[in-house]
Amino acid sequence: MTSRSLAPAFALALAALAQPAWAQEAEDWRVTVQPYVWLKGMSGTIRPTAAAPTISFSQSIGDALSVVDGAAMASVAAQRGQFLVLGDFQWAAASRTGTVPPGIPARGAVDTTTLTLAAGWQVHAEPNATVDVFAGFRAFWLGARVEVPPGTAVADRALSFVDPIVGARVVTRLAPQWSAMLYADVGGFGVGSQFTVVAAGMVNYHVTERLTVSGGIRVMGLNYDDGNTEANVTMAGPVLGVSWRF
Repeated sequence: MTSRSLAPAFALALAALAQPAWAQEAEDWRVTVQPYVWLKGMSGTIRPTAAAPTISFSQSIGDALSVVDGAAMASVAAQRGQFLVLGDFQWAAASRTGTVPPGIPARGAVDTTTLTLAAGWQVHAEPNATVDVFAGFRAFWLGARVEVPPGTAVADRALSFVDPIVGARVVTRLAPQWSAMLYADVGGFGVGSQFTVVAAGMVNYHVTERLTVSGGIRVMGLNYDDGNTEANVTMAGPVLGVSWRF
């Protein structure tokens, strides 16, 4: 499945989650949609196949931005009473040109997509603090292609898997127009990957009751091994987003 075929499915998922907001006065649903940008650096090791060597890499945020061809990221949250539904979508494509011995022009491209869906319960609610717990899944799609010379594929690798996840989210009001959010989830457990973890800390400025501007740090770790492909990757960097509540 490609990221292009995922886009309509994600749009339908967003519409399904947002639909209760059209009748929120009657059903008391609150829906928040947040497009965002995650400026992430990457480091770790990857072994594409069992016969290939393990490659170590470290890429700064500046290096990552210089090779990005496109990206789309958005999250959605819907809540009615104590029940909540969370969704997150990320797509990014990157490419780099260079040469391979003995100086032949080459091009490498990587396309990554993640889709997270979870449902949960607000276990603690006070005027200045809330605590949510949730469970769900995160699906990963990864495509990698090498062309030598550019335009002629010599290697094309596609990888996809689905991880169960569990997590928690804490939101604290700091001042009338300021709040802070801590988020963490863990997953994998040998079902898709061996282990995944996502953690984020955000500070939110509430411009109006509906409009919020957010900034913070997000970290994601992935450990994957299917006996052929191995990956141990960490991604981290600042996050900037704007959210609108319906």
